[in-house]
Amino acid sequence: MAARSAKFQGGPDAATEIPGFPRNRSCEVASTGRPAQAVDMRDPLDTGMLLAQEPCPPQIPRRRILFLVHRAADGWIGLDLLGEEIARFRGGKFGDVRCLRGGDAHAESTFSLYATELDPEDCGGLRVPAPGPLRFGFGGDPARILRGKRVRLLLLRGLTPIAGRSRAVPDGAAVLRATPELVFEMPQRSLWLAVRRAASSARPTSRWRIPTDRGGAPDSARARTG
Repeated sequence: MAARSAKFQGGPDAATEIPGFPRNRSCEVASTGRPAQAVDMRDPLDTGMLLAQEPCPPQIPRRRILFLVHRAADGWIGLDLLGEEIARFRGGKFGDVRCLRGGDAHAESTFSLYATELDPEDCGGLRVPAPGPLRFGFGGDPARILRGKRVRLLLLRGLTPIAGRSRAVPDGAAVLRATPELVFEMPQRSLWLAVRRAASSARPTSRWRIPTDRGGAPDSARARTG
C-alpha cells in the first residue's frame, strides 16, 4: 500500500499536530544494555538489540526485525522495523518522518522511537541504551523530544510482544546491537542483510573454545593430567 503523505512541521510546538503522535508516559522503568557491536550468538538478549526472525506461521507470518525496547514482567516489547510504511510526514529540519506498522498489539496506538543527545527520561520517555553521543528513547512528550538539536525519529503503529522473559536468542534468529544509523538510515532490505551477515560472522564455529594460554587442553582434562 502506498504511504500517505502528511505535512509535519519540525518546531517543538507543532509536534503534537502529527496525527496519533504519542504522549506515552507509561514506560517509567529504565532499560539496561551494552554498547552496539556484533553479538556472539551465545550472548543473552538485551534491550537495544535488533532481533531478526524468519517467517514461522502462524506466530511469525513474515520476516521481521524487532528493536527490543523493554523487558516487561510478562515478556519483551519489540518494534518491527520491517513493518509496512503506512505514512510519511514532511519533517522540516529533521527530514521525512516515517510511520511503520510496528506490530499487531495496540495497533491503534502510535509510538515514537528516537535518538537524541537529550536524556529520554527528561522527555518523559524510556531510555534504551545506545552507542555514541545519541541516546535511543521510546515514547515521551513530543514537544520535549523535538527540542533536541540532533533528533532522529521514527513512528510505529502498534507493538510486537514476545511472550516469556527468557534472554536466550530464539532458534534460527539473528541479533545485532542497534545503532542510530541502522535503525533510522538503512533501507529495510539492507537492514535485514546487515543483521543476518553480522550474526553469521559472530556465530561460534565450535561449542568448545580452547584457550591458547592453557596448553590446548580444557580445564577438565588439565585437572586429570595435573
